[in-house]
Amino acid sequence: FRILFTSKMSDSTSSCLENRGDNAVLYLADGSTPITGNSFGADTTVSGEVVFNTGMVGYPEALTDPSYRGQILVLTFPLIGNYGVPDE
Repeated sequence: FRILFTSKMSDSTSSCLENRGDNAVLYLADGSTPITGNSFGADTTVSGEVVFNTGMVGYPEALTDPSYRGQILVLTFPLIGNYGVPDE
């Protein structure tokens, strides 16, 4: 599937119980119902192939892996980010 991914600034106030990041919408090329969520990184509109990383570890490396260039990487493990990412 080719998709269009767009993010927009959240207009809600933040608290420790809210999701962090901007509101985002994922539109699939087949016209199915848009998927909403939260984004991080650059506030921009992009299109590309959606790919999934199902690993339980190694997500900082996946996020910086040049082989994913031009693709939208989805991390499927539910605890991603609970202990942070390296500063480097």
